[in-house]
Amino acid sequence: MKNSPPSFTKTDCSLDVTSLKRFVEGWLLSGDIDQHSKRTLDARRDITNKLFWFLENKKLDTCSVMELRLFLSYLTHGHENAGGRWGNPH
Repeated sequence: MKNSPPSFTKTDCSLDVTSLKRFVEGWLLSGDIDQHSKRTLDARRDITNKLFWFLENKKLDTCSVMELRLFLSYLTHGHENAGGRWGNPH
């Protein structure tokens, strides 16, 4: 069906934040080994640091598709919160 959202056939898996951080570090290290640009690596670090800030701020111990969707929504609407996006009211 055209323009329909993707369907997921696998059950939603969840990772604890500590494990997710290890996977992210491995992903960043792999990018370094593969000689990705400093700009690419910095952008990846920035967005993953923001994801971890979001998870910590929301007091979430695990991350699944739902938490990633909440994070993406926060990227769009976080500036509307009283405290601003990333805890910065400006």
